Amino acid sequence: MSKPGSEKLFREKMIVLLQQLHKWGLSELIFNHVTVRIPDTDWLLINPQGMMFAQVKESDLVCIDLKGAVRETPKQLRAPAPSRMHCLLHQQDPEIECIIHHHSEDSIVASLSDHGLRPFNQYVEFVKPILSIDFPKNPDDFYSDLQSRRQKERTLLLKNHGAVCLGKSCEEALLRCYMLERACRIQNRAQSLSGNLSELPPGVKLSLNPLEDDKTLQDFWKSLVS
Repeated sequence: MSKPGSEKLFREKMIVLLQQLHKWGLSELIFNHVTVRIPDTDWLLINPQGMMFAQVKESDLVCIDLKGAVRETPKQLRAPAPSRMHCLLHQQDPEIECIIHHHSEDSIVASLSDHGLRPFNQYVEFVKPILSIDFPKNPDDFYSDLQSRRQKERTLLLKNHGAVCLGKSCEEALLRCYMLERACRIQNRAQSLSGNLSELPPGVKLSLNPLEDDKTLQDFWKSLVS
């Protein structure tokens, strides 16, 4: 079981996530979902249907199990839309604490390329490996493809659709979203240039990947809540 007070802590973290995604322009009206797994439990926190990210308060969050069944719905709020993708990914990988799904313009445009994200910048290296999944003819095909193809990738580009960022912590998932958005935006702008485009050298090794450094992630989170 989770430690006393841990659900409250993660409700607080969830609000920080939603508010920051809204500030970055990675929310879409009342659509899209974020889930956070309460440690040492099979319960997920998810934002309710019908509210913009910036409107959601701690008491508005809905608690569901790994099959999407609602534990309780706050009064006068609708339960979230079916969250099959989130539940599937949380079931598949218990280490994942947070999943963010969004439909940003830059991630959709970048997903259209047959080559996926090319190594034009360090942000691509930060978020690799990246799994690209085709837009399905029906939802069952998508979930089957996701379940069979995903290994340990925490960055997913859904073709013609958007992106999914996973993290072993809320800090990692949120920073991964930022890094991925930067990578997509740079590629989209670069492709408007004429001539050959320079890529990072093959096998390049970066001195530090912020997504893999606990202190950097902690400092990043402190900067959001201070």
